[in-house]
Amino acid sequence: MKIHAASGIYIAIPIEEKSQVNLGKVEEKKLLKGKIIDVGNDRDHDSGGKMVADFKVGDVIYFISYSESYDWFEEEGQRYYTILMHDARAKIE
Repeated sequence: MKIHAASGIYIAIPIEEKSQVNLGKVEEKKLLKGKIIDVGNDRDHDSGGKMVADFKVGDVIYFISYSESYDWFEEEGQRYYTILMHDARAKIE
């Protein structure tokens, strides 16, 4: 099975999901670490500007995850995060 990212999206699998840094209110968002497994095409942002893929498949990044778990899904026992390109915060080397 191959999962493909939509335009403006990274797909990542979590790494050390338990190490979270809360940003703002706890229920709003948290910072997670994950490995990118697919990268969507660049796209125009809804509020103007362009979302550009700064990272590539295999990169390990920190990214923002939101509450209510609408930004992840599970397939065959594996959790996948759908990350808006502008929600990626840092690459780890």
